[in-house]
Amino acid sequence: MTTAAERAALTDSERELGVSLDLALGRLLRWNRRKAPTAFAPGVLSALGTVVDAGHLRLGDLASREGVAPASLSRTVAILAEKALLIRSVDPADRRSIFVEATPAGRSLILDQRRERGERLAARLAPLTQAQVDAMREIVRAINDLADSP
Repeated sequence: MTTAAERAALTDSERELGVSLDLALGRLLRWNRRKAPTAFAPGVLSALGTVVDAGHLRLGDLASREGVAPASLSRTVAILAEKALLIRSVDPADRRSIFVEATPAGRSLILDQRRERGERLAARLAPLTQAQVDAMREIVRAINDLADSP
């Protein structure tokens, strides 16, 4: 969440760009999701993707990365464990703490979906000029930098 001082420092042009970027990314992601519906809600796949990327992870850390309360993540983890996409284990050092880890099937599901979504988006780039594709590469780098910054 931005602070009042950060909001006050923004120009109208910066605000407009931020809103436009949020809307455009949201529209593109929703379009891509609709093209290949799954049996899982986006939040369930997001949690599994986070586990795939992170590896062995405490349930509390997963909740933090997903921006949800640990209690609300319990149902998501139960669904993934029931479908054999995720394994839960107890921390031997702290029996109250739970670790989660993707199974090979869970990892395969996420990697396959990422590949398919990437291929669909790549196909959408076909009508663009080389200059536009190059600009997109730079934009993707910038977006990743923004996502990785604190």
